[in-house]
Amino acid sequence: MAGELILDTRHFLYVDIKEKRSPTTLQLAKFQERWVAIRKKIQHFRDLQASYMPGLRSVLKNPNILDDSPDAVVEGIRLYLPSELSSAERRRACEVGVCNIEAKIRHADASEALDDLRRCLRTRTYLNKWRVKNISGQHKSTRARALQHSVDVKVHSAKTRYRHSRAPLVALDRHGGREQTLKELKDDDVRALNERTLTEYEKQQREQRTATGRRTADDTREGVVVEGALGEGRRQLSWIWFSVSNDENSPDMHEGKLH
Repeated sequence: MAGELILDTRHFLYVDIKEKRSPTTLQLAKFQERWVAIRKKIQHFRDLQASYMPGLRSVLKNPNILDDSPDAVVEGIRLYLPSELSSAERRRACEVGVCNIEAKIRHADASEALDDLRRCLRTRTYLNKWRVKNISGQHKSTRARALQHSVDVKVHSAKTRYRHSRAPLVALDRHGGREQTLKELKDDDVRALNERTLTEYEKQQREQRTATGRRTADDTREGVVVEGALGEGRRQLSWIWFSVSNDENSPDMHEGKLH
C-alpha cells in the first residue's frame, strides 16, 4: 500500500533530521530532495485515495485538509488511512476490500518487525557472552559498548515498528483474529532468552542512575541478564518467543538458546 511506504519514508526522514541537529549544506540539500520525493508520493496517494476511498471527504469535518498545502511540512501531513477512521466512517468512505488490504499489510509488517526483534535480541545475547569472555581493557570495552548500543538501537526500532503496525491492525480487525496472534508488546516483554524481568527495586535503581547521569550500558535493555537462561527461568520467558512455537524443542526455540 502506497500509504505504508509513505509512512516508512517519512519516519526515516524524521529520524535522520532529528539526529542531525546542525546539518551541513550538503545534508540540507539531501533533506530537500527527500521532502520533494515524499510530497510527490503523497500526491500520488491522494489520487489513489480518491478512487478507493471516494467517500472520505464526506466523513471529514474539514475535507479541504486533503488538499495539502505546498507549505505544509511533509512529516506532519495526515494520510487518513482506513485505520485512522471509525468503523462507521470506514463504511461510508471506503470501497469494499480496502480495509482488509490494509489489515493484511499491517499484519505482515508487524510479523516482520517481531522477527526482527527476536533476531536482534539473539544478537544481543551472543554479543553479551562474547564481551564477557573476550573483552578487557578500557579501549576494547568502549568499542564493545558501542557495538552493544547499535544493537540496542535496532531492538528499540523493531519494538517501535511492531507497535506502530499492530495498533492500526487492532483498529481494523478487532474481531477478525489477526490481532490475537500478535499480542500487545510491553517493555517487560522485550527480553532475550537469557534475560529476566526487572524487579521494582531494580527499576527504581535504573531510574535513579539515569537521573544522576550514572547510567550503565546494561541499563539500555528491558531485562536483566542471568546465567542458565533455560533452567528455572523458562516459565518466565517472554511471549515473543512462544509465538514462534509452543514446542520448547522446536528448531526456532533452539536457535535462540545459549550454547
